[in-house]
Amino acid sequence: MRGAGDIGALRDAFATEKLSAFHSLQTFSANRGPCRLRAMRRNRGRLVHATMTTFKHPSFQDRVGQAADAKKRALEQLRLRPEPDEKKLAERKAADARRQALQAERSVAKKAATEAAAQSKAQAAAEAAPSVPTEAKRKAARDARYAARKARR
Repeated sequence: MRGAGDIGALRDAFATEKLSAFHSLQTFSANRGPCRLRAMRRNRGRLVHATMTTFKHPSFQDRVGQAADAKKRALEQLRLRPEPDEKKLAERKAADARRQALQAERSVAKKAATEAAAQSKAQAAAEAAPSVPTEAKRKAARDARYAARKARR
């Protein structure tokens, strides 16, 4: 494997022996990696880094034309798409109807379950809460206390 001084040797080879670009690419790529030499080009007998070509900004008409071409391609793809099979469409509609019916059944069952849970909760709360005595019960309890007091005297 060659060292770092090989760049100078390669430059000399270009200048003196005028090696072909392909040969130098093979030699240089094998020793230094493929990316570096691809960026090197020959200019007046010596190696220089090649610059990127500048980006050419497309004009408005170019962009409009490209958009129109893309739209035409999309419409052509849509037109070439095969027609839907009637049998498969009917199967999909039936499956959709079954799915909606099942969903409706589940929602009805869920509503019934929540109503039953709310009802049982209300019933449990009513049983757990102390009952409010009616006027007659309060009067009977008061009379019983009065009679007990009289009996103690």
